[in-house]
Order: sequence, then C-alpha cells, then structure tokens
Amino acid sequence: MIHTGEKPFKCPVEECTYRCSQKSKLNRHSLVHLKVKPFACKEPGCWYRCARTSQLQNHLISSHSVGEKPYACEEPGCRYRCTTVSHLKQHIMTHTGEKPYKCQEFGCRSRFAQPSKLRRHMKIHTGEKPFLCEEPGCGYRSARSGDLKQHVMIHSKVKPFKCEHIGCKYECYTASKLKQHSLIHAEKKKYACQEPGCSYQCVRVCSLRQHLKAAHSTPEKDDEHKEEVYKEEE
Repeated sequence: MIHTGEKPFKCPVEECTYRCSQKSKLNRHSLVHLKVKPFACKEPGCWYRCARTSQLQNHLISSHSVGEKPYACEEPGCRYRCTTVSHLKQHIMTHTGEKPYKCQEFGCRSRFAQPSKLRRHMKIHTGEKPFLCEEPGCGYRSARSGDLKQHVMIHSKVKPFKCEHIGCKYECYTASKLKQHSLIHAEKKKYACQEPGCSYQCVRVCSLRQHLKAAHSTPEKDDEHKEEVYKEEE
C-alpha cells in the first residue's frame, strides 16, 4: 500500500481527515487526540513534550541547534537560520513589522507575526495554565512552558543574566528583563506622555502606562490613554 498510495486506515475522530497506509501510523496519530505526549526533550532545562518522534526531532533542530539549519535570513546584520522555509518567512516578518495573525477575542487588539505566538497569547483569554511548578509548597502555574522555566530559577536563586554596563550590578532571571533594564542606560526615551503640559518621558511602555494611571487617570480619560499606549506600541 505504501507504493500504491492507498490509505485505508482512517482516524475515527469526528472532523479529523487523517488517513494513512499503516495501522501503526494510525495508532501513533491517535496520541494527538488523546493528548498523550510520551516523547520528552532531554536537553537541560527544557520541558518540551510531544506525541511524535518527528515533532521532537523538529524541536531539537529549531530550539537547540541539533542538526543543520540551511535557511538563512538575508537581512543585513541578522544571523537567524532555521530548518524550514515557513519558519524563515515568519522570521522575516520581525524585520518588516508584518503581523497578520490577529486575536479574535472581543476588544483585544493584539497581533502577531507567528501563529504559535497567537496560540500562546490565547491562553491569556482562556485562563488555561497547564504548566505547574513541582517545587514543594509552590502553587505556581503558567500558560507557557517558557514562563515556568523562568519561574523555576527563583527557587534555585540563580540569576544568570547580568547587566554589562560599567558600574551596574543588576542581575535577573530572564533575558527579557535584562533587555528592559538595559533601556535605563540608553539615552533615548522613546515614550512620551501626551497630556498637555506634561513633559514625562520614559524608555518602557509599561512605565508610560504606570505614569498615566498615577498622574492622569480619570474615568473619562482611561479609554483615551489605552488608545495612546496602543499607538505607541505599534
């Protein structure tokens, strides 16, 4: 049947169109619907699990540089490489600013360059938090495995990210927090309060939100402020 192209084995799950030539493949496919993920990444600190060996292999290549990455970004100064053309196309959007994947939740304006980031974002609306900290007495749960990895560092008290600015002793658990901190040392303050007579400027959009709430918040102006911050983020 492999050579004839016949696929007599069909997934019994309603609305699933999967068909294959071997029963063993159908059994393997069924794990997707059962949400069984027997294959785990063995890389230190990685919590990734999946239903198929092919998914694990793709994960090892894309996340841990195991294997070749033949597709390279041609943007000057960018060293990004990946294993598939689709991943490269999605990456290029980070340079062009394209964000075709929009959250459909009412009132949410979030847009993303990658469908995986949209799926991750949707957990904010559903409240789903499948990743649980295993530290005794800690009830921390998160919507993303990456957040859990960062949280676990709190228990180890290891702060691997250190500010390289001369005289600064700042240390933190995540690269994103270090990136935010580094803006303090930057001369340019790209976010400015638009309220008449206010000269407040800052390097982070979250600081602008806090300023608007503390200094200019009124029921009438809150929606207007949200619109201003949204424009600043674009």
